[in-house]
Amino acid sequence: MTVDALATRNGPVPLDPAVTVDPAVSLDPAVSLDPALTAEPSVTAERARSNPASRFAGPRRGSVAGGEAEGSGLSTAPVQGAAAEPRGVVGEWVDGLRVVADDRELVWGLVVNGLAAVAQGIFTVLFVLFVTRVLGGDGADVGLLRGVQAIGGLLGGVVVVGLARRLEPGRLLGVSLLVFAVIDLAMWNGPLVTTSQWLYLGLFVAAGIPGIGFLTGLTALVQERTEDAYLGRVFATYYGAFNGLMALGMLLAGLLGDTVGVVPVLNGQAGLYLLAGVVALATLGRAWPAGYPRTSKRERIPLA
Repeated sequence: MTVDALATRNGPVPLDPAVTVDPAVSLDPAVSLDPALTAEPSVTAERARSNPASRFAGPRRGSVAGGEAEGSGLSTAPVQGAAAEPRGVVGEWVDGLRVVADDRELVWGLVVNGLAAVAQGIFTVLFVLFVTRVLGGDGADVGLLRGVQAIGGLLGGVVVVGLARRLEPGRLLGVSLLVFAVIDLAMWNGPLVTTSQWLYLGLFVAAGIPGIGFLTGLTALVQERTEDAYLGRVFATYYGAFNGLMALGMLLAGLLGDTVGVVPVLNGQAGLYLLAGVVALATLGRAWPAGYPRTSKRERIPLA
């Protein structure tokens, strides 16, 4: 005889009074299996405070999660689903481009950055030829002139501290580029007057001062116009553009150095710095609102 037949013959089996049903167990899916899930928010908060490990356990399935429970500090907003997958290098790079494109000063800063990069690439290639062919120097002279520019960098750090208190980043950037262009023009055309090594040592030391001003102004511009969460991506955009356009400048120097001449091309390099300075002064430092305003309440702190 089967179990079903036995049950039909004998009727329903009576429940034993001694056996009780746990109210937390229910076959109805609408009924929560955890009494803590139906408790008042204050009760839930009290239990969370009494059990520190529950802070790291995350919300239970079917429980209230996210938002703020009144008076409890617990999250009560609905769960938004799984965290977004990382976007990868290309996605992060595109994010940086979007941030730059949304802010007019960052766009113009990128233009100024690109002009200076092409000029720097031309200098990197033709500087050696200028020292050896035009000044009649050797490898030691090339190293000496490049080395003393670091002295100007140290002096530039002192000078920029004072200028940064008086000039906005865009203005500091523009003024530094104009001064750099004037010093470059003096260097490349100095052999028309003299080839004395002491003159060029002094000019290369002087060139280090506006060089620091340029870097300081550009860095401060990006920091002031970019939200903290996007700083890395925007700096990567600027540095990537600089390195790419610097390579373009090196290519142009290699193609034009012999056909046009070392000094004329270097004068064009100084002209690029001059153009970059004019663009910076004409477009940067105005009261345009940032596309991504900072969420933190940080103020500009005087450098000195």
